[in-house]
Amino acid sequence: MSWLLADIGGTNTRCATWSPEAGLGPVTRLSNKDHQGAGEALEHFVSSTDVPRPEHAMIGIAAPLKGDHVQMINIDWSFSQAQMTQDMGLTSLELINDFGAVAHSLPALQEADIRPIGGGERLPGAVRIVLGPGTGLGVATLLEADGSFHAIMGEGGHVSLAANTAMERTIIMAMQERFTHCSAERIVSGAGISLVHEVMHGEVGLDAAQIGERASQGDQAAVDTLKQVFCFLGTIAADVAVTVGAFGGVYIAGGIVPRHLELFVGSGFRERFENKGRYRAYLAAIPTSVITRADPAFLGLARLAEMRS
Repeated sequence: MSWLLADIGGTNTRCATWSPEAGLGPVTRLSNKDHQGAGEALEHFVSSTDVPRPEHAMIGIAAPLKGDHVQMINIDWSFSQAQMTQDMGLTSLELINDFGAVAHSLPALQEADIRPIGGGERLPGAVRIVLGPGTGLGVATLLEADGSFHAIMGEGGHVSLAANTAMERTIIMAMQERFTHCSAERIVSGAGISLVHEVMHGEVGLDAAQIGERASQGDQAAVDTLKQVFCFLGTIAADVAVTVGAFGGVYIAGGIVPRHLELFVGSGFRERFENKGRYRAYLAAIPTSVITRADPAFLGLARLAEMRS
C-alpha cells in the first residue's frame, strides 16, 4: 500500500511518499507560483518520482474543509476532492487542515525536535495546542482519549485580535480601517509582518523576507517589528490555551518563528503569554515550545496513513 503525503500551503506545496515497508520518503518542496492548482502540483510530484504511483493520498491543506469543494484562502486555488481522486487514479483521498497534520505530529516529536520557551512541565494526557505564522496563521488542538489522538481543526487564525499597548491599538486600528476586520492572521503572518512594519516605521513595500534579513543584520526597526509580531503571537497563544486548558503544552510551528528562533526567545512572547491578570499563574504553569524539526506535518501525515493502512 503506497501513499502520497502532501502539505499544501499558501506559498509552497510539499510532497513525500510513505509506505509501511519503506516508511517516509524525502520531502520535496514545490513553489505554488509554478503551478496552476493543487492537482497539477501533486501530479507533477507523482510523475517525477521513481516509486510506484500511490494508491492513496493523505493531504494537509491550509484551507477550511467542509464538504467536497475546497477553496483556499491565501491563494486562489480550488478543487473538488472527488474530482481530484478520480483524476489522480487514487483509491482514497483524505484531506485535513494543515495544522491538524502538525497536531498529529506532537506525540512523535523527540526532545531534539523542540526548543522549550518557559513554563512548567507538560501534564501527560492533557490537551495540547499548536499554532504558528507562515503565509497565514494556523491553529489546531490535539486531544488524547483512550490511547487515541484526535485533532480539532478550525480557523482559529481568523479570530479578532486584541491590543495590550498603545502601539498595538494603533496597529489594529490601521488594519480595521484598511480591511474592516483585524483578525489574528492579518498581523501574525508573513503579510502581517510587512503591514506591522509599515505602521510602526512608515516604510512601505518591504516583505517579510526582507524585514527578516534586515533583522538578522541587526537593523533595529526590523527587530522591533518582529518582536511586536511575536508579542501578538503570545496574546493569541494564551487565548487559545485558556480556552481549551492546554496543560499538555503549547507548540509554535510555521515557517517564520524557527527562522528567527533566538530573536523569538528574546522577544516578549513568553511574558505576553503569561500576562492574563488573575490567570497569570494558570498560564505560567503551561509550557511553551518551538518546533524546530523541518516539516513536522509529515510526521503527522505519516501517522495518519499508518492508522489507515
